[in-house]
Amino acid sequence: MNFNLPRKILNIYLSLLLPLSFILSFNSDTILFLDSKETFFLISLVFLFIVIPYLLINKFKVFPLDLFSFLYVIISCIIYLIFEDRLLGKLLLLTIILIFFLSLFLSNFLSNYKSINISHIIFIFLICCHLISLYNFHIFNKKKIDLSENKSTNSSKNIDIFEVNNIELDINEKTVFFYVVMDGFPSIERLNAIGFSTSELINELNENDFYIIKETYTDYVRSEKSISSTLNLGKIKDYNTMSKKDYYYHIPNSRFINFFKDAGAEIVWFPNTLYMSYCPKSFPVTCVRDKSNLKILENEITIEYLKYFLINDYYTRNFIWKLLGSFNYFKNDLNLNIDLITDYIKKNEIQKPHLFYAHILSPHPPYRLNSNCDIQYNNDLNEDELFLEQVQCNIKQIKKFLKIIKDKIPNSYVFLHSDHGTPLYIDKDHDPMNFVSISKNLLCEDKSNFDNRSNIEIFKKILNCINKK
Repeated sequence: MNFNLPRKILNIYLSLLLPLSFILSFNSDTILFLDSKETFFLISLVFLFIVIPYLLINKFKVFPLDLFSFLYVIISCIIYLIFEDRLLGKLLLLTIILIFFLSLFLSNFLSNYKSINISHIIFIFLICCHLISLYNFHIFNKKKIDLSENKSTNSSKNIDIFEVNNIELDINEKTVFFYVVMDGFPSIERLNAIGFSTSELINELNENDFYIIKETYTDYVRSEKSISSTLNLGKIKDYNTMSKKDYYYHIPNSRFINFFKDAGAEIVWFPNTLYMSYCPKSFPVTCVRDKSNLKILENEITIEYLKYFLINDYYTRNFIWKLLGSFNYFKNDLNLNIDLITDYIKKNEIQKPHLFYAHILSPHPPYRLNSNCDIQYNNDLNEDELFLEQVQCNIKQIKKFLKIIKDKIPNSYVFLHSDHGTPLYIDKDHDPMNFVSISKNLLCEDKSNFDNRSNIEIFKKILNCINKK
């Protein structure tokens, strides 16, 4: 029986899988295998788009499509690993065209050597690559805890990871708490240092009875460590060597979240596109996603996969957004980031204990919005300029958020902060100095006692203040 055609078809699919195989192998401490399902789906769509014409049109069958696909993937991956994201605009387009024609030339040239079964060699090579990748992924994951999003864990396990204290939280029928993380939002001092005007933000917070805590800093400059340690009310024990995804797992299973779960409060969860930040499935939550959050293209693994083909997520994102916009998909309802919380409060009555958990992926990339909170189409801005446009958008959204809180839930508690700062312009490393502002009903002592403290210290103080009321 002739297996040439099935093998060629399989070679095409295995070639398309190769970048994903690299990603899984080199990011085993970050990625859950199930997180790649959207990427598998996208790869399968591309595969069908390639293979169906190949099978239906007889003239295509003589073309060595599997060799072409293999060469294109290999060359594209090599170019990406050398240049990473430095190829832009016309140079990027020219590079993609050159890769296409070089792969076309080499595939036709090599296919002339009939004495060598190129298809068979490619098949063996790809199988070996994928087996090695899966082996690496398995080896580095076999000692990890089971992080399936459908399973829960006993919160007492957190004592083996985070420092222990006796803090509890009294929750009554009127308790409404907003735990809002603006990923990477810089400190007021850092923004002032680069000439960014913070007066609008400061005035708005002061007018709404919020206190901007001075000289705050994060305990960790990694999001997963910063957020999980704050929610578990203790620093990470020195000997702990968990992976990134393990820390994300201890966010929904944190002590603070458990206070509200145990009290029977309604938990409203605003997920983002980072690994392990999805809405938990081990306990009931109201999951609120934005309309534009298309998981197949916003998934971080998919974004990284496309980069191996020199396809920057900026272009895919803008293409999808423009396409949806042309069909009036967003209408007047482009609610992203903090606006998503504001819109939820506007449309719903909050009549029982509530916890609003929102890890807002802004001003952290992807840079989806400009300074007016419209879709960001400007590709001429550099990384810092795009970031600061989203900072300005955050400020505009904070104003609307504070207004709806004041109008509908005036006695709610708000912990508005960033997980860490962000390197801007001459900075090279993440800035531990961050932004923290709290509603003044969380103050039970001289406000200066909150200054010059870390996220964990501040959070423990405000929980103690709630218990004293």
